[in-house]
Amino acid sequence: MVKSSQVGVTVTKIATTLSIEVYPGSGPPSAQSITGYLKAAGTPIAGKTINLWVNGVYKKAVTTLTDGSYGFFGYVVAEGTYVFDTIFEGDATYSGSAASKTCVFAKVQANITIAVSPTSGLAPLAVTVSGKLTRADTAAGVGARTIKAYRIDPNAVEKYLGYTSTSIDPGTLGNYAFVDTIPSDGAWKYYTHFEGDDLFKGCGEAVAPCPGCGYSLKFSEEDSELTCGPCGAVLEIMRVG
Repeated sequence: MVKSSQVGVTVTKIATTLSIEVYPGSGPPSAQSITGYLKAAGTPIAGKTINLWVNGVYKKAVTTLTDGSYGFFGYVVAEGTYVFDTIFEGDATYSGSAASKTCVFAKVQANITIAVSPTSGLAPLAVTVSGKLTRADTAAGVGARTIKAYRIDPNAVEKYLGYTSTSIDPGTLGNYAFVDTIPSDGAWKYYTHFEGDDLFKGCGEAVAPCPGCGYSLKFSEEDSELTCGPCGAVLEIMRVG
């Protein structure tokens, strides 16, 4: 038996490229759209499986459309860093390719203001506690959010006054108001609090009438005492709890 010499044949696959884009919502958690294209030398490749991995964990697969596009929609994220990887594993005709995108999602910082009116008077004194909840980044009002109000009496006893929702009206977006009655004399304090939610971080602000002139003094958690600018009176901040 006589054999011929061997002749080599090289078979190559068609090279592919995979792109990825992540289109986030307004904040976490929100539905993200993860999209891209599978192409070969600029030509779309349809009917191929694209796998989605998020932070190294396999999630699901979709098939490319006639224009080579793919999409994963409605993927919900919370705060944190996410690495989105899309992978085409290749087949007998096409070589595999992959794309990756890293995104950092964070809640929006919220700010809240507070005012009390009137700031002085005879007991029992009806007062209105009001303010506005806004985005820290744009200063735009934030509507439909729950605000809680508290009152601290002269003996540092705290009372929860209830809750309300911020306005959704375009002209007063983010505004809130509570009505309360101070039953007796003394230096009373108020603060309002937004606990935060899926999109926004929590925040709070407090106000106390000056014991000397009734001027509204705003304070933070770090303050131990306040000096009234108009009259010079000193107000001690007593912690509750």
